[in-house]
Amino acid sequence: MVMILKLSKQQFQTFLRLRVIESNAPNLSSLSFSGNVKLSLGDPLQVKRLSMIHPKVVCYARAELPSVMPNLETLAIYSNDEVVNTPMLPTKFLYLKHLTISVSSAASFNTSYDYFSLVSFLDASPSLETLILNVSQEHMKHESVLGDSSPLRQMPEHRHCYLKSVKMTGFSSAKNLIELTCYILKNAVSLECLTLDTLYERACSLVVTVT
Repeated sequence: MVMILKLSKQQFQTFLRLRVIESNAPNLSSLSFSGNVKLSLGDPLQVKRLSMIHPKVVCYARAELPSVMPNLETLAIYSNDEVVNTPMLPTKFLYLKHLTISVSSAASFNTSYDYFSLVSFLDASPSLETLILNVSQEHMKHESVLGDSSPLRQMPEHRHCYLKSVKMTGFSSAKNLIELTCYILKNAVSLECLTLDTLYERACSLVVTVT
């Protein structure tokens, strides 16, 4: 166990046998950690910026964080093993303005995960201004929209009045990514910039920017 008493910003990684991190710092506003660690925060309502790296963290973040850290303004989550679709839930990130979601490694990109389900984060974040989605895959395993005549899925109309900038790296013809993009174009009524980059790492990539 590691105890944190007086900090406003803390970054840490898990080490062998470290299972619990307890913080009683009253002004802890920024937190960054990786690994499978149980957090015990004295006042999680003060946390405004959070970065998490852990397998399956995308589903966890949507299901748990709105009630645990409801005042988040910036959230960055990184997962290399996301197989459970992101659920639609009534809980909200009322103050979240900046969201980064990264999913990497070829193993994570099986056909069971539906990237269209990330709409749940948009639905939960009425104040969201910027969205970055990083998708890393060696070979696309999802159903491609190319040559598929079936209609794209749609969600009920939900206007996102503050979303101005969206960037997707690792973009491809995967149907569920296309569906997510179409949803954003239809509902982000204040969108100023949409960037679609075909590579996760920027090197000889095809970049399409719409402003």
